[in-house]
Amino acid sequence: MTWDDTAMIVLEHPAHVFTVGWHPEGRLVATGAVDGARLWDATTGQPLRHLQGDEVTAVACSGTLWATGGPDGTIRIWNDADLVATLDGTAFAWHPDGTRLAVVHGERVSLWGAATGTSTPWFELTRPATAIAWSRDGRRVIAGGTAWCEGRVTDLGHSGQLGALAFSPDGARYVTSSHSHTAPVRDSSSGAEVLALDHGEAWFIGVDWSPRGDCIVTGSNDRNLRFFHPTTGELLRTVPHPDWVCAVAFSPTGTQLAITVDGDAAHVLPLQVTVPLSQAPTRFHPCHAAHRTQRVRG
Repeated sequence: MTWDDTAMIVLEHPAHVFTVGWHPEGRLVATGAVDGARLWDATTGQPLRHLQGDEVTAVACSGTLWATGGPDGTIRIWNDADLVATLDGTAFAWHPDGTRLAVVHGERVSLWGAATGTSTPWFELTRPATAIAWSRDGRRVIAGGTAWCEGRVTDLGHSGQLGALAFSPDGARYVTSSHSHTAPVRDSSSGAEVLALDHGEAWFIGVDWSPRGDCIVTGSNDRNLRFFHPTTGELLRTVPHPDWVCAVAFSPTGTQLAITVDGDAAHVLPLQVTVPLSQAPTRFHPCHAAHRTQRVRG
């Protein structure tokens, strides 16, 4: 399989791009770069907003509000192009219903309410965290090596800086990347490693779990996207790319994949699953669209 240049939407930036995130309905995609964040139409690739400000290395959307964060430890909350709040924190994630933002600051997690605009302490971490994620049903939160589940806080027993963290759709497992040669898949309750996805000599940089639950995608510094079976760890597909593949994010429906590369662009790639991977895992592939590559500058 090769990367299909006729199917990509290329979102060109005037500055280096770090991260990418989706609107919950899949209509919009956001990118974070040296010069702030940008919002794009996910279908056409047309730029819609430039949220100007400092360097943005993380983005997330509640459905009505966008959160952006960067290395300065400041999280900014945006309503359209209006800045409505600033918070102190190093990692964040919206509750699936969009009403609350979980924020990591030091060794604690707080909740910021979208309706009230106020933050309240939530739970203490067993060790500092660089990534946080909320399960799809809202019952679980994992921040680094600490888990919260329906009022109970658990030390999952693993440490180290995480580049990315993603839950399985049912919340029972999660996968992490930490700029190493493997990406562990762990049990959400115990933190026990279930399997390890292997990149050989390449470094894992980005990781995400398909909303369908049938594959995990990773980006690496050897210029490849890799698709793994989430239960067996089998490598299903390797898709070459001209650049390092950094952040990766499935659209909410799993029909598109957004990535950032080592440079001044992000890519949106249509995906096609012809049959369930459990029946025919070799049939998962980027689709060949009829239109040419769209290059759009924001």
